[in-house]
Amino acid sequence: MTFYGLPKILSFSLHGQHFERLFPCIGEGKKEVRMLIEKGVWKGHDRSDLENGVLRIPEEVREIDLRALHKSMFAHCGGGKQYELFVDPKNPVYYSAGNCMIERESGKVIFGTAKSKLPQDGSVQTIGIGAFAWCDFGDVDIEIPASVKDVEPCAFYGAWGIRELCFSVGVRSIGDFALSATWIKSIRFSETVEHIGFCDLPDTVSELTVDERNPWFYTEDHCLIRREDQALLTLAGSAVEIPDGVKSIAPFACATGSHPTRLVIIPDTVIQIENDVMPNALLSLMYGSTFRSSKRQKLSERGNFYFHGDGAEPVAIIKVHKNSYAAEYARQHFVPHLYLEENT
Repeated sequence: MTFYGLPKILSFSLHGQHFERLFPCIGEGKKEVRMLIEKGVWKGHDRSDLENGVLRIPEEVREIDLRALHKSMFAHCGGGKQYELFVDPKNPVYYSAGNCMIERESGKVIFGTAKSKLPQDGSVQTIGIGAFAWCDFGDVDIEIPASVKDVEPCAFYGAWGIRELCFSVGVRSIGDFALSATWIKSIRFSETVEHIGFCDLPDTVSELTVDERNPWFYTEDHCLIRREDQALLTLAGSAVEIPDGVKSIAPFACATGSHPTRLVIIPDTVIQIENDVMPNALLSLMYGSTFRSSKRQKLSERGNFYFHGDGAEPVAIIKVHKNSYAAEYARQHFVPHLYLEENT
């Protein structure tokens, strides 16, 4: 299997047997198109699979391997998902609407692109895991329709170009890292949202609001707070003062965004800081044999530093009172910190 001018192979199954064949692209002479499908599982595509900017999903696709698809996309299409999408109407498992690939039985959006427009007709019930991950939307507002009840983990992971993301009345659950976009300006939660998973918002977010009628969450000073236990779930901006009254900080709440360092002022009311409050996702990609030594290994395991060349920059610097719980946490977990008493 090869790319860029070499033979493109279509893999598929028929009556229990596996086949591979060259699949020509109509209207482009001898050019051949390869979409990787193994035993009904769609695993990859490249630029040559696009016909006039449209990615066509054939009838035989029964399942998708999202991890393999994204790997293929970055290797051969450069990311961004800048194309339209069309599913063969004869496909019994999926159909397309608004450039979204939707599961017929469940009404779940399985795969979307930067050209997608979520149907507002009540047909979509769920936005699936990683459905819009890595989409380059340009500069758009996105409204999650009222028919959607669940937004699954990583739904918008790595996406950029979102001016405003609005969750309509009806949306109830937002999964872990569903909002971990690369670039987004504003997020609005409706009164019906009752579950929000781990969040590590980019610091491009300038507006973070929850409908005042929501009984589960509220926002104050750019912080998203759970009412039940006064836990900080996430914050917006590169410099934030957590409000008095917050008792705990959830995992990933202070994760770094597009800037290498975030300044967070923590009040004395905080009496619990969860593990992985200030990690950097790049560490999981960068960690390897070159980091398996002494202090560098310890810092990377703690997740509080971002490595750049031979140096290490802090993911977050916190300001605390000297005798507070947060100060003790910072000392034990190697979190760079300043003292409020020093007014620095």
